[in-house]
Amino acid sequence: MNMGPEFDDYINGIREELIKLGAKPKMASHLLRKFYFRIKTAFYEDQNPQEIIDLMKNKIYESIEKEGLLTEGRNMDEVTRTVVRDILNVIKKGPGYYHLPEELVGDNMVYIFSDLPEFTVEINVNEDLSIKPDYLIDTDISHDDDVIEMAIIKNPNKFPEAYYDLVADLNDAVRHELEHMLQNYELVFNPERKGYDTSKDTEYYKQAHEVPAEIAGFRRIVKLRRQKPEEVIRDWFYRNSEVHGLSNDDIEELVDFLTKEYKKIYG
Repeated sequence: MNMGPEFDDYINGIREELIKLGAKPKMASHLLRKFYFRIKTAFYEDQNPQEIIDLMKNKIYESIEKEGLLTEGRNMDEVTRTVVRDILNVIKKGPGYYHLPEELVGDNMVYIFSDLPEFTVEINVNEDLSIKPDYLIDTDISHDDDVIEMAIIKNPNKFPEAYYDLVADLNDAVRHELEHMLQNYELVFNPERKGYDTSKDTEYYKQAHEVPAEIAGFRRIVKLRRQKPEEVIRDWFYRNSEVHGLSNDDIEELVDFLTKEYKKIYG
């Protein structure tokens, strides 16, 4: 609904002030959607927009300062659990290209969770009897439209036994990509990217923006399996050795490095 040019000026002025405060354009858009009805009420009541800006600014600081609100709280566990459950439901349907949540709930085009940007999942499922591992997973996130992109190839002869490991790896993958989304919106600390290493060698896994996402994913498996972090990290790398192609020495180097990083955050 078009509210008119005066309202457009009002809300665009708020957007500009948020960006001056350091919010990225996507973060500013997220806040404007979140507080849209509050902004509209303020506009009709001829309220000084600075009051709305101060409210948004405080919410940004609260989200960052309350350690665990977004990154380790129950909310992120529930989000991850919901998305993984939906992914498993479509994987069990068989090969195909699926859009979530639309595939399961036709009138829901995006996932909507409190304190999070809206996002979707696109998953391409294939079967191949010739692959050596039980399955292969590759995931990424498109920051332009907040889409978690996932490709899965499964050897059907290895299922249903392989679901035990697959569930763990899906939890890791989803939580990992959600952390990157939170970084992009500056809802968690967003490390400066010094170039972008996509070579999948040990340096890839040590990049400042990758480490928090890796730790968040491993943390999810630690909770699920109640294992020590070094066990979870080591199992993940050996289980996914066909994807990253690291040597055993490289894996052990990363297990040591990431375990130390994990303990810096969680003790």
